[in-house]
Amino acid sequence: LQIIDISNPTTPTLKGNYDTSGVALGVQVVGSYAYVADADSGLQIIDISNPTTPTLKGNYDTSSYAYGVQVVGNYAYVADGDSGLQIIDISNPTTPTLKGNYDTSGYAYGVQVVGNYAYVADRDSGLQIVDISNPTTPTIKGNYDTSGVALGVQVVGNYAYVADDESGLQIIDISNPTTPILKGNYDTSDRAFGVQVVGNYAYVADGDSGLQIIDISNPTTPTLKGNYDTSGNAFGVQVVGNYAYVADAHGGLKIINVSEFTNQAPTNLTLSTSTVAENQIIGTVVGNLSTTDPDTANTFTYSLVTGEGATDNSLFTITNNQLKTNFVFDFEAKNSYSIRVRTTDQGELFFEKQLTIGVTDLNDNESFTTTAQQDIIDADY
Repeated sequence: LQIIDISNPTTPTLKGNYDTSGVALGVQVVGSYAYVADADSGLQIIDISNPTTPTLKGNYDTSSYAYGVQVVGNYAYVADGDSGLQIIDISNPTTPTLKGNYDTSGYAYGVQVVGNYAYVADRDSGLQIVDISNPTTPTIKGNYDTSGVALGVQVVGNYAYVADDESGLQIIDISNPTTPILKGNYDTSDRAFGVQVVGNYAYVADGDSGLQIIDISNPTTPTLKGNYDTSGNAFGVQVVGNYAYVADAHGGLKIINVSEFTNQAPTNLTLSTSTVAENQIIGTVVGNLSTTDPDTANTFTYSLVTGEGATDNSLFTITNNQLKTNFVFDFEAKNSYSIRVRTTDQGELFFEKQLTIGVTDLNDNESFTTTAQQDIIDADY
């Protein structure tokens, strides 16, 4: 297990490592533990609370060859080669125990658990769907025999996305888990080993062809959107934020900027104050604009745009994120104005909204009346 500091993605550095007794082929991190599928050494549970000095917490030697692992709750689900799916109780990580197992018809290579089902990439037997509602006695629910060799799987919604070796990406409709059916496929240029889906894109670790980015917005006709040919052999991928992290065999870890594909549009904009007093000079700040966006660390530009509600745009200006007046307003003449504002992120995605700006009244005789009242009080005194 290698622990790499990616806080600066341009210069990743080794933070710590633990030399497992087998061959580490898969890993999932939950809390303070890394659960490693360690080939003929089974499941290794490593304490990573101090990432500079990870230590072995416990292990369970599965009966075959541990290739993949996913942890949900108190159980680790291990794709264990000839022994199929192994369900291991990890409630006590120092002494994990076997809870149940299902011997799939093929060779279990990858696994993902969603709800009551474990979806197993079972090499020559394709996708196996195992009912794990009772973990002591898992049972087969359904299967789809892919045209290639199923090596990796991710489930999102009603679809299982299978990395199918020389048959590329297979998209399988699992809305009825007893009878899964092929929805679409894309034959990548090399061998699909791993897959992760984020939004409308499937990121495929495609062996000698590196990272393949496939548009799955229409699952019946997926299309290639982009690719990056890594220097090694891409076996696995995970996408977090704007980066794809590729396990690239002898090429090590590759960090690829995929912000072009991961960026999502803003979902709302707000104005901190939506009123301005009458008789203020041109350039008076009305309020500050801010944006709601599913992406973190995005930057935004604001502009007045044409469209519904843009009636009074010419009476205002925007500087950075501040809405300012471009007119001296008179409450008695008009006290409500409509503008249309757009917020645009650094990826050119935008959101527009109509805003209403109110003008508040100032009492034009306020200072005179106050003086007169004071004079009367002085006279009476």
